[in-house]
Amino acid sequence: MDLMAAFSGAGAWPATGVHKSAECPRVAMTRGGCRIAMRYLCSELMNVCVLSGGRVEREVIGILEEISASGAWLQLEENPGINTRLQFASLDAMGSPEMEGTVTSCDHEPGIGYYIEVRLSRGFIWHPAIYKPKHLLDCGQQFLRRPECVA
Repeated sequence: MDLMAAFSGAGAWPATGVHKSAECPRVAMTRGGCRIAMRYLCSELMNVCVLSGGRVEREVIGILEEISASGAWLQLEENPGINTRLQFASLDAMGSPEMEGTVTSCDHEPGIGYYIEVRLSRGFIWHPAIYKPKHLLDCGQQFLRRPECVA
């Protein structure tokens, strides 16, 4: 099976006005087709704290599925709700930074759970030099930018 076919799911992101690339469905694109944020595929167990009123309401285990400079996708067994604040850090990587953000979308997959999109809090920009999940795939290395996108 083709790796990119396994991660199909291209669709609109109405809140941001961008969409996923047909070439690599995990790359956010503007309406003109220029890449605006590289999204890395990954797989890592995370300790996820659901916050309420600035305090930890409950802790759950999740899987970090994707990460970018400004956000992440987590797979959880429950829906924490849109606009809920989350803190999450790797269960496996000693000294990994604790990330924090707000749930911006949630998709339910029967038999799997919930795919939660998290916009990272201001002041935190993810980069592989800061924290690199064990299983990290940069699908952008597989595809070239369109010439009109290069400044």
